[in-house]
Amino acid sequence: MRHDLDGAGNAGVELNLGAYRSAFPRAMFGMGCPNGMCDGYELMRDLDFRDRDSYASGTVNSKWTEGVGWLPIGIAEKRFRAEFNGNGYVISNLYISREGLGDTGSTGLFGETSFLSEISNVRLLDVNVSGHASVGGLVGSSRGPVSAIYVGGRVSGSSEVGGLIGNSLGEENLGEIVNSSANVSVSGVENIGGLVGINNGRVANSYATGNVSGQEIVGGLIGYSDRYGIIVGSYFNGIVTGTEELGGLVGWNDGEIIGSYSAGTVSGRPGEQDQDMGGLVGLNHSGASITGSFSIAQVMGNYEVGGLVGINHGSITYSYAKGDVIGSNVVGGLAAWNTGTILASYATGDVSGERAVGGLCGGNSDGAVIVTSYAVGKVTDSRRDGHRIGGLVGYNEQEGRIIDSYWDTQSARQQRGLGRGIASGARGATTAQMQRPTGYTGIYRVWNVDIDNADEDFDPSTGRDDVWHFGNSRQYPALKVDFDGDGVASWQEFGHQRGNRGG
Repeated sequence: MRHDLDGAGNAGVELNLGAYRSAFPRAMFGMGCPNGMCDGYELMRDLDFRDRDSYASGTVNSKWTEGVGWLPIGIAEKRFRAEFNGNGYVISNLYISREGLGDTGSTGLFGETSFLSEISNVRLLDVNVSGHASVGGLVGSSRGPVSAIYVGGRVSGSSEVGGLIGNSLGEENLGEIVNSSANVSVSGVENIGGLVGINNGRVANSYATGNVSGQEIVGGLIGYSDRYGIIVGSYFNGIVTGTEELGGLVGWNDGEIIGSYSAGTVSGRPGEQDQDMGGLVGLNHSGASITGSFSIAQVMGNYEVGGLVGINHGSITYSYAKGDVIGSNVVGGLAAWNTGTILASYATGDVSGERAVGGLCGGNSDGAVIVTSYAVGKVTDSRRDGHRIGGLVGYNEQEGRIIDSYWDTQSARQQRGLGRGIASGARGATTAQMQRPTGYTGIYRVWNVDIDNADEDFDPSTGRDDVWHFGNSRQYPALKVDFDGDGVASWQEFGHQRGNRGG
């Protein structure tokens, strides 16, 4: 494959013919492709790098399981540009150890793939892959679509490290990743993700489990997702540890997150400055949107710690966080610091911190808006000096707006909705007042509003979005969506929202 990167059945013109003839001493033009119409490869049996009997032809190279290990297929500008269909077979014990070689290019089973490539239907078990930058169990740097892939094992490097792909470079969704997963231990320094280190394309119906660790921009699923990045119906369940910009799903998000969640634990390293930590997203920058997403992570850090988002400059819509949040300064059940928009979202986890601590947000400023959202977790002032501690928002600057949003004064154990600042739309309610309405009545009578402006008339009274499910009189409202496309939205499609605290 490395000598015929387009899968046409003959050596690529850019390759060394001597190397090709060494690999295929009896090569014939178009071999394996009798009709001359081939554009790729199929795996026809399981493959084990440690088992000599698993090879269909040729001899086992002992260097594949020792030394620097496997040489990735497609390196530098000689990218793999064909189709590879694993037909559901398994590749076991892939070993690569290139971290000590400096910046040697992208590292994985495949090193670099082009936008003409397509990789699908294969499982990689017990991988042990290490490199410098752009390191992934399957692909180091990917530009083409990837689907129905599973990777299990260990992946490590310095930057742009992911269990599946190190760097997904497909601008405007050319690098799509669908129906894929990783159960991995991933470690590195920056831009580290359980599935993808850096995402520039679309990730759909995919997930990661395991332990993910790094220093900066670390996410359970994705380390950094840029403005072309779209994450749909995906999740992480495991443990994320690091220093700055940590998220249970995404460390730093500049794109869109739709219907995704984290059920993992997010933890900053003790004794270090653990900034910008979020259960779902560490940083969400201007222009990005987070829609129909949730986190069940327990989040622990120092500065700017949020159950869903560390710092939100974009928009959070139809989203929630259920994990407990522990921090020092600027701590929120949903977002630590909000300078963007939060619509129809909620937090149920307990929140503890020293300054600017809120059940929903630690801080809300710079024209930020919170609309039809709520918090019900216990809010604790760990220093007991009452400095900017509120049931809903710890610190609301004059430019921050809060509209028709509530906190449970009983479960929060806070009579003040805002630790500091003024906002008439921040309203306290008892547990009964928040649970007893079973429809858009009572305190929720104005919650059925046009949030997505799908009718483009900018009138909240028209084109209403029926996103809330109110359950029975002992439950808090839950969010509902139609992820399976059957035309019926339900909260059951959006995780197990009613599993804890009735919410």
